[in-house]
Amino acid sequence: MIAKYTRKLNEHELNELNERKEEFEKGKRFIKNMFITIIVVILLTDVPLFIYYNRKDAFLWGLLVIASIIFMYGIVAKKNIKKEKEMIDEINYAIEKNIVEASRYQPAAVVKLEEIEDEGSAYIFQLDEGKMLVLQGQEFYEDERFPNTDFELATVYGKNNKPIMFNKFVFGKKLEPIKIISGKEKIKIIESDWYPIDKSEAVIDGNLNEMLQSGKI
Repeated sequence: MIAKYTRKLNEHELNELNERKEEFEKGKRFIKNMFITIIVVILLTDVPLFIYYNRKDAFLWGLLVIASIIFMYGIVAKKNIKKEKEMIDEINYAIEKNIVEASRYQPAAVVKLEEIEDEGSAYIFQLDEGKMLVLQGQEFYEDERFPNTDFELATVYGKNNKPIMFNKFVFGKKLEPIKIISGKEKIKIIESDWYPIDKSEAVIDGNLNEMLQSGKI
């Protein structure tokens, strides 16, 4: 089965978005607090030195150093705070929009392709109607429930159709691979014309058993 649809955010997704939002808020507060701390520490260091040594040139030199540090950190802080705010705006937009774009698959069989370096796991699933599903990426490492006989891939988008969150939900039973392709063998497969190397999720024409018998996999 292949089903593509939109739905509302579920509880897990809403909680994850709110947790990410809180992390970005903490990041903003940390940057602001660090900026203030740096100013206070430098002032508390420079002023006593001036009082102790009573040297105007040392004090002016200290002020120059302070101004330079504040200026440089201010540029970095402003840039980072802007980035944090943009991500918070993206999350707020996604929560308000409350739309998830999802694909649900119920494969009958799967072949696993082991990773070559750290690109993540890859799978070729047999679907109905002469279709195969290719999944690849670090989101798809095998665990106690995946690959699965029934799963959903869900993406939440922010502004300008920018993906900000991806989740994989399983509903069926663990699907054991009928064949495991080594990293060395995988190179030949991903270089084939039919393999969608540039996509993390792709439905293509084909029959898994026929490809296994013909040696294409």
